Amino acid sequence: MDPHTLTLIERIFAIVYAALGLSLILHANRWVRVYTPAWNDPNFALRLGSIPLVIGVIIVVLHPAWTADTGSIVTAIGWLALFKGLVCVWRPEWMEAVAGRIRPTAGMFRLRGGIVCILAALVAWRSFAPGDASP
Repeated sequence: MDPHTLTLIERIFAIVYAALGLSLILHANRWVRVYTPAWNDPNFALRLGSIPLVIGVIIVVLHPAWTADTGSIVTAIGWLALFKGLVCVWRPEWMEAVAGRIRPTAGMFRLRGGIVCILAALVAWRSFAPGDASP
């Protein structure tokens, strides 16, 4: 894979994940209000699964790089998103079982947002640093 393409994908990933992570932290209560009604919907897993499935396929196909740097974070998240999407659309009852035990809370969204921001910062640090692969 062309290093310029990999760097471009990593930059897009870093920006999108930083925006999402900050939203999860700053608007955790709103995220709870969005997810609470959906959490009780038995078809939620099917709808939820389509988004990570598409994102995972795009990342896995366009960023298949397992490197010794932070680029592997993007590839790993792509595979995890693909796996989550497949589980949601193939076995939605598994996601329903998880939803039955866990309720969305503001703290849960803030924690998730913090993790997402850290991942975004690591990828941004590498992909925006001057170097040979910069487009």
